[in-house]
Amino acid sequence: MYWSGLIFDLDGTVADTLPVSYAAFRRTIREWTGATLTNAEIHGRFGPSEEGVLAGLLGGDPRTAYDLFLKLYALEHRRCPHAFPGLTELIGEVRRAGVRCAIVTGKGADAAAITLDRIGLAQAFERVEAGSAGGAVKLECMQRVLADWGLPPERVASIGDFPSDVRAARAAGLTPVGAAWASTANRAVLEEAGAEVVFDRVDQLASWLAQGC
Repeated sequence: MYWSGLIFDLDGTVADTLPVSYAAFRRTIREWTGATLTNAEIHGRFGPSEEGVLAGLLGGDPRTAYDLFLKLYALEHRRCPHAFPGLTELIGEVRRAGVRCAIVTGKGADAAAITLDRIGLAQAFERVEAGSAGGAVKLECMQRVLADWGLPPERVASIGDFPSDVRAARAAGLTPVGAAWASTANRAVLEEAGAEVVFDRVDQLASWLAQGC
């Protein structure tokens, strides 16, 4: 296999967890303020990790609200008990082929750990680089993974479902691959952002990787 390393986004790429996040945020904000936010209003705050999102919405130190969020996030994860079909098998196959695998996500470390545990992939990735309350850090996270692996960037592909994933991968010198299998993904937007290829199904990604394209 040509690829020596693969970096996966988490939400909407490995598992359909955006609805989980929306539900947990909505319940937390309603508990704290009485307001009910739409998915779009919540998503518009994404970039920072969950702590950063709550700080922006509530102001001050959101620690207690964050604790509630994590509790609700774990409860709402019943909406997403598994990775996307074929993803668990794909990750197992590429790892057996000697390909290194990591997660780079905007999620905070706590929520990422909950998700990976709930979908049965807690041990599947050798590195998990989580987001920051201060803002988006995907580029820096990708660069840290690359430096740790000591691999040439052209031998590493990054798979993600949002333009920010594509742009960060490009900036890091990686090959950006668009994951459009989630209902929240948009193929055209991923292509416009500069994805090298975009796949609508996990099996298409698996075939492409197997061919060493």
